[in-house]
Amino acid sequence: GNLNGSNHGGRNGAILMVEEAIDKFHPVLFWFDWAGWQGVSLDSLFSMIKTKDPSILVLVNQLQPEHLGNGDWDLICYEGWGAWGKRLWQAWPHRQPWPKKHTVESWRMLADPAFEYSRGVTSDWAEYLRLQISLIGEGFVANIDHTPTIVRRHTDPRDRLKDLKESHIMQVHMKMADWASPPGIPALHESYTKVNPGPIRDVSWGYSTVNLRRDTIYLHMLRNPRGKSGMPASGSVTAEPIRSQVKTIRWMNRDKELPFRQNGDRVTIILRKVRADPVDTILKIELAQPLPRGKGGEARTESS
Repeated sequence: GNLNGSNHGGRNGAILMVEEAIDKFHPVLFWFDWAGWQGVSLDSLFSMIKTKDPSILVLVNQLQPEHLGNGDWDLICYEGWGAWGKRLWQAWPHRQPWPKKHTVESWRMLADPAFEYSRGVTSDWAEYLRLQISLIGEGFVANIDHTPTIVRRHTDPRDRLKDLKESHIMQVHMKMADWASPPGIPALHESYTKVNPGPIRDVSWGYSTVNLRRDTIYLHMLRNPRGKSGMPASGSVTAEPIRSQVKTIRWMNRDKELPFRQNGDRVTIILRKVRADPVDTILKIELAQPLPRGKGGEARTESS
């Protein structure tokens, strides 16, 4: 959050406050909202954190170049304030040059028609899911803020629970959860949680992701304003490179096994019985051996 420079006295009092928090609570991450404070010498603040504990992650939510050039931060959050309704896709993040390898996070908030800043705007749950999956597919952290209390605040917990249950945002939550956990079959959210961008890149139909064990690849065939066209109409999709023997391929939305042909690292999947999902058509490719790490397993290859 924001740190007031007057805390602990003086313009740099925030440095003392953060240092005290490290000693008392041993945090793993600091999230600094809009550079975090109104003091000076951000590089001193970040250097103090890294000196105390180099493993602590420093995340800055700030777009000003003069602040991004200060200090040893690890992650950056691009804030999509106002990116709701028709502007949902407009605040797309870009990669910020930095000597150290870092992660870019993109923040979006579920809009509520009763909220003063998004009055009259309803959140399309399906569009937020496509946005979230697209961000993950491109290698960003998708921070979809599900704050449920932005409209009314109650002192009585019973009123709060009733309000949350009936709120627009909670209804959006429930629809997203229902899609991600269809009854009677494995949950779909395994394809976009605890994953990294997959080896199949720069394809027209969507994105690929790979699990942390690197033994399962997921194909996300969806439409979005980023140029993705969704499931091909040709009746098949070719995925490459897949540098491991494929065991099975399943259409996750219906949990049905699909026929395929593999020739080296080129895999052709037959889609004749697959119906495009209105949110995201997901194929799960299970491998006999984990993908190799490094350039050989992450080649950027165009596929049809």
